Amino acid sequence: MSWGLFTNFIKKNQKDTIVSTFVITSVAFLLSIGATLLSSRFIVPERTDFYGVLWLRMSNIALGFFLYFRALKYSPASLIASFTLFTPFVTLVFIVILLGERLTVTEYLAALLIIFSIPIDTVSLFYLWKSRMSALISSTVSF
Repeated sequence: MSWGLFTNFIKKNQKDTIVSTFVITSVAFLLSIGATLLSSRFIVPERTDFYGVLWLRMSNIALGFFLYFRALKYSPASLIASFTLFTPFVTLVFIVILLGERLTVTEYLAALLIIFSIPIDTVSLFYLWKSRMSALISSTVSF
């Protein structure tokens, strides 16, 4: 729910991407702390846990959100949001490469669906944009 809201808020606010990224990351952090407190038990973290959190914070959250919100500035939200579908595909690739796990037929099919969904979504958005533009042009010409 927050991802959808944040995507729409960022699309409306195109002036201060860095401040918006900070606010959204902070809200998401607070929500995740609340969810963690409600659904898990406390353990003493080890040093490697902190390195993992640092890596996720910098690579996935700070850089990822910044690039995502930057892209929203220049493209339709529906197009940019569809690129988040690549996350499970990239995760599958890393699982195979780094962990050496074998994928099932279902997982291969899911990966193919993810890969082909982006061009299909892009083409449908193009035709939607084209029909809206032609309707706009015909309404302005026929005054």
